[in-house]
Amino acid sequence: MLGNPSSLLALLLGSLLFVDPAASAPRFALSPYANLTRIATLPAFLSRRLVVIGDVHGCLDELNLLLAEIQYNPSVDHLIFTGDLLAKGPKSIEVIRRVKELGASCVRGNHDDRVIRWRGYLNQMEREDGRRFGEYVDLTEVPEEFREPLMSEHRELARALSDIEYEFLVSCPLILRIPEFNTVVVHAGLDPSIPTTELEDQDPHDVMYMRNIYQGQPRTNKKKGQHWGKVWNEVQRRRRFPLNVWYGHDAGRGLMMLPFSVGADTGCVYGRELTAITIPDREMFSVKCATYAEK
Repeated sequence: MLGNPSSLLALLLGSLLFVDPAASAPRFALSPYANLTRIATLPAFLSRRLVVIGDVHGCLDELNLLLAEIQYNPSVDHLIFTGDLLAKGPKSIEVIRRVKELGASCVRGNHDDRVIRWRGYLNQMEREDGRRFGEYVDLTEVPEEFREPLMSEHRELARALSDIEYEFLVSCPLILRIPEFNTVVVHAGLDPSIPTTELEDQDPHDVMYMRNIYQGQPRTNKKKGQHWGKVWNEVQRRRRFPLNVWYGHDAGRGLMMLPFSVGADTGCVYGRELTAITIPDREMFSVKCATYAEK
């Protein structure tokens, strides 16, 4: 049997997605960005109808409704997720399974990264003293950065992931290049001061967390400075070959369509919408969402 088209596409994508060896970090479980592939490239001949989907955050029912809305066809469509597949919503693990089943591409979001880092820590703990990662963890034993209350959900998700689901989440790169359309997909943004020919120099924290530029530096909050996308567009307008950036993360600002950047996080988990946008023609689809979290 040949299996279903989604599974075949997943197998094909897994064998053809190009990962730049120089752009991958060492696979140290407790490295600041554990097991991170910095840059991967989507092959051009897989680029039929490319559909970018904003932050899902565990909203499986809404994801399935959105797939129906776009009339998803695995033989002609390829899905790209902007990260934060999990956390805050009700069905995080099920979303990971669904995205993997669809043979989709993804980039690493800040919430995905926290789960990956927790799982790396729990795996190392198991190797070192034999404790299973499903057992109780004394937070006084773990690295200080993991002790904040916000990490508790990420710890439980890290425990719940199967090895296959964990490896899939780890496989989502920091930056996904689509040379066919001179486009990249990231979770939060890119530092406009770094040349587009030097994407490997982008700081992973900035790429997963940034919202604004203040005094020339990326910032995670919006209290000071200017939206990074506006600065990015100002820089790209002066370029002979401007680079387009598609991203999620910034639910507060919602849909942001500028000439050289597209923000697709429309706050599904907060009771707003889950949005899909096609590359390069920017055809937009959305579905209403239930409220699972407060901003």
